[in-house]
Amino acid sequence: MLAVRGMTAFPMTNRTLDVLHWRGRRLQGGVGLSHFLQKANTMSRTAILLVLAFIAVGVVAAGTMAAGAGAAAPAKPETMTVKGEAVDLWCFMSAGARGAAHKECAIACAKLGNPIGIVDDQGNIYLAMGSKDKQPAKDILEDKMAETVEATGKVYRQGGIQAIFIESIKVVK
Repeated sequence: MLAVRGMTAFPMTNRTLDVLHWRGRRLQGGVGLSHFLQKANTMSRTAILLVLAFIAVGVVAAGTMAAGAGAAAPAKPETMTVKGEAVDLWCFMSAGARGAAHKECAIACAKLGNPIGIVDDQGNIYLAMGSKDKQPAKDILEDKMAETVEATGKVYRQGGIQAIFIESIKVVK
């Protein structure tokens, strides 16, 4: 006869039923897990020990993953001035589009909320952000797209991205 306890099917005998008898207290006839393991047959004992081993490994793995789950703290920002062209990053990243020929499209993309960046002479890209809470870059750069600008603010670098939180901006001719 097979019975299902939890998710595991195992053969039931009178001895197994006697050992597994639980009435809200310790296992009948014993003092706990060690007594249960002594009374259980070898197959049951092995299965129980394997389950306990898997639980222990799971606890250790979960603890290790939780410890590594926290993202690294961002590096301390540096205040600097970045000089470069204001570009909409969608067109720039996908097609290399920039310059005066792309100005109208860049303004339209900025108005629609596409991310904006500043590309300097060395090709470094700075993701543009407003320095005030909930201030989108389009509020600062929408009318300066495809122009050379000097943006001053705090530059943060994390995870391969650098962003400038713009405190002041001016168009440079």
